[in-house]
Amino acid sequence: MRKLGLKNTDDYKEWLKSGKRPKTIPHEPHNIYKYTGWNGVSDWLGTGNIQNQKKPKLSYEHAKAYVQTIGIKTWQEYVNWSKSGERPINVPAAPDKAYHEFESWGEFLGTQRIANQKKEFWNYQQAMEYLAPLNIRSKSQFITLCKNGTIPSEIPRDPITHYRKQKTWVSYSHLFGKEKI
Repeated sequence: MRKLGLKNTDDYKEWLKSGKRPKTIPHEPHNIYKYTGWNGVSDWLGTGNIQNQKKPKLSYEHAKAYVQTIGIKTWQEYVNWSKSGERPINVPAAPDKAYHEFESWGEFLGTQRIANQKKEFWNYQQAMEYLAPLNIRSKSQFITLCKNGTIPSEIPRDPITHYRKQKTWVSYSHLFGKEKI
């Protein structure tokens, strides 16, 4: 098998489909060699790859501390860093799957950010009462005010999507107190 140069399970499956497998090589080697030394596909193919669950990894607290010291602030930054080749092998590419202690990306990265789908927002009426005195004239002004922190996080940055789900959305003009129904 090692002479074939296959790199992973997908390559092996493609090779099986090709019809080039001699009868002396089992179709499911993990079942045939299960009790006689089977040590994974990487051993079977000779790639030297180690399955993620068998790789040594930092404790959750050490991985979290390491990632926070290098300044990663978002899930996307973590994914990009992980793919860049800079991630040490003992820091999992998917800590949310690797650690049972994982609570959230905000907690792991130290930003304490809460995912939008888990946030508790004010209802439409509360948001409207807060926004009306600010004399907001446009959606773009609203977005700018959200970005600079003038608008509290209890008001969604995408009010249309959130309040439509609540079946309370009217319009930006109405939300800003410029239009009466």
